Amino acid sequence: MMMTAALVGSARLVHAQAPPLPEPGAPPAETPPLADQTGATYEHAFDSMLRGELAAASAGFHDVAARASDPERVLRARELARLADEMIAHRLRIETSGERTDAERDDQDDGRTSLIALTTLYGLYAGVVVVVDADIHDFRAGVATITATTAVGLFGSYFATAHEPITGADADAYSLGLLAGAANGGLLVHPVGLGDSSGHATTTVLVTSAAGAAAGLGLSKAYHPTRGQVAFAGSLALLGAASTGLGIGVAQPSLDADNWLVAIAAGTDAGLGLGVALGRNVNWSVSRGRLVQLGVLLGGLTGVAVGALITGTDTGSDSTARTLSATTLAGMWGGFGAAVGFTGNMRVDRSFRTGAPTATLAPMPVRGGGGVTLVGSF
Repeated sequence: MMMTAALVGSARLVHAQAPPLPEPGAPPAETPPLADQTGATYEHAFDSMLRGELAAASAGFHDVAARASDPERVLRARELARLADEMIAHRLRIETSGERTDAERDDQDDGRTSLIALTTLYGLYAGVVVVVDADIHDFRAGVATITATTAVGLFGSYFATAHEPITGADADAYSLGLLAGAANGGLLVHPVGLGDSSGHATTTVLVTSAAGAAAGLGLSKAYHPTRGQVAFAGSLALLGAASTGLGIGVAQPSLDADNWLVAIAAGTDAGLGLGVALGRNVNWSVSRGRLVQLGVLLGGLTGVAVGALITGTDTGSDSTARTLSATTLAGMWGGFGAAVGFTGNMRVDRSFRTGAPTATLAPMPVRGGGGVTLVGSF
């Protein structure tokens, strides 16, 4: 439960009353001071402080303190000017409700930049596909085509995301979807009859990777996963592909190649779907997710090394294929489990963090003066 307690020091405004008429024969009364004309400047400075424009607020309050004739206004202006100056000196800032924090701004800047970079590379690949499909042999025409598609990828993604917040998780999901789409296209291009020419193969991968990227970004916008959850889904997609392909290597290493490729594609998609479904309950940070992915990679390499030690120089038999497949698969899952265990003490993603009661004392300007506010969870 969030509670806010405020301790505010302020002073009442003293309203001047019209002086009584002098009695006949009495000496003339002293001329009253001119009315204070600094009220508008004070209000403008105060509004500037509420907007977080501390330099403008400081200048305004100093001006009021120097020119005001009302001693109470002078006192309030001096205190608020000092408050603004201290906040500037200590690099503090007033955050209004609904504004993004520095962490959120950095995350969105990083996410948008990552998406633009990946889309630019996709544009470069699209140029290569166009050159291959159109059978362009002229060097200048080929370079111009690739340059044009790369520029479309860069500037198209830059302007398309100018007013659309792209978080780091959005960019990660976009990347994962693109890679999963490319993997599906590459694995299925021959079994479905599109592998007769390199042009057909590259076009298929281009289309499936674009579809996967769009699906990944759409799912991220719909469900708002964390970056750790996206990394978890990527790990299960890799394990799904490995479990299917290497499992076939253990059970039936002589399986027809087309059936083997289709099975790996299906395992990749099944692992990815399972990762998306289970990942919604995962509280991993992105750092932990990436370390787990590295654990899977190292475990797989360790499994290959162990299998090679067992089989020795015998590389052509089914028994060798079964041994290598079994040790590699065991190594990948072992690496996954070990990495999950070793990283168990890492901090969870910030969206899952709930700590003990905390409180923060911060300056708070009010129209009657300056004070402090105590904010926290109790």
